[in-house]
Amino acid sequence: MIYSGEVENWKAFGGKDMLIRAVMREPGDSTLSVLEKNSPVFKGITCSDKLTMAFSTPETFKLLSTRKGAVGYGAYDVATSYADDVVALRVDGKLPSNAGYPLPQTVGLVFKEENRKAWVRDFVEFATSPAAHAVIVKAGGIPLQ
Repeated sequence: MIYSGEVENWKAFGGKDMLIRAVMREPGDSTLSVLEKNSPVFKGITCSDKLTMAFSTPETFKLLSTRKGAVGYGAYDVATSYADDVVALRVDGKLPSNAGYPLPQTVGLVFKEENRKAWVRDFVEFATSPAAHAVIVKAGGIPLQ
């Protein structure tokens, strides 16, 4: 409703009488792909020409943090660094840092076995260690077990 331009004011949702300034990522963006795959609201959405297109995560959060009434989406770890200016919304009562969050975005490590040099092995070992898990959790992620 917001991204299609059907609803243009927060008052329609019980909020202030304020223009909704929707920020969208470009087609093919990984976060948008997750939303399109997992959320009925984003499947086949036709976007209004009134929204603002952002072409990077930093640009998205800069727009969200500086425009009154803005709404958008992006990586939770980046959102937490804008905590004074951006509020993460819950989906089904859960933040992205909660187990069972319905719109997860998985990040993986990919390499060719023949390129598995000592430093690559060391990094993979660290990335799957309890120490790395603590860093991932602190950044708002959920480490794979």
